Amino acid sequence: MHNTIQLTPAQKTALNSLRHALTLNPVALLWGDNGSGKTTVLQELARECHMRMLTLKDLLEAMRSQHPLALEETFERIVLEALDLAEGVIIDDVDVLESVVGGCRSYPRSDWLEAPALTLCRYAVETNKKLVFGGGAPQAVRNRAYQIGIEDFTLADCTQLMTAYLPPWQAERLNIEKIFRYAPGLDGHQIKNACRWLADKSPLDSDRFIEYLRSIRSPAFSTAMASRT
Repeated sequence: MHNTIQLTPAQKTALNSLRHALTLNPVALLWGDNGSGKTTVLQELARECHMRMLTLKDLLEAMRSQHPLALEETFERIVLEALDLAEGVIIDDVDVLESVVGGCRSYPRSDWLEAPALTLCRYAVETNKKLVFGGGAPQAVRNRAYQIGIEDFTLADCTQLMTAYLPPWQAERLNIEKIFRYAPGLDGHQIKNACRWLADKSPLDSDRFIEYLRSIRSPAFSTAMASRT
């Protein structure tokens, strides 16, 4: 099994668009469905451009000594500190943070995340530092950023992921086009989990792969089948 996963065609297209966007505007947003590979694309961008990547883990660690209602100020502080130390900063899983401060009706500071987001955008422009949001962003960011999306996976994307996650002798036995035709909505997480589950099953063929998807009631498979009836 391969040790590293190369970007799929859809992910490469998004990365190229991000590269170009950042030559025009220091602020960008990468969006995509769950399992589309947003984090993978952002990690590659961070590596290429020598940018610091912040995750939810960084925010959680910073929040341990803070008041629970200082979430927005803590977010602003750790991003500003990172911007001062790097050529740019990538913030992953911002949609999760948004769901906390904007999706909870009882949260007393609803939409206050807009304020530090606006401050961070202005700081990035003033200092010519790159600032990339992953997964989502407050409206203040959306109004200022180039928004780049990862398109739905095609047969080429699924083929690359399956051949990466399966041993070569297993992958070559599959009719991936047949699997994709029955379940075109598979995302990266579903493909990885299926391949790992089936990697040591012998003999493995396309019918057995599809049967596994049926057995776990994969939403991608169910949607595809519903469209065929």
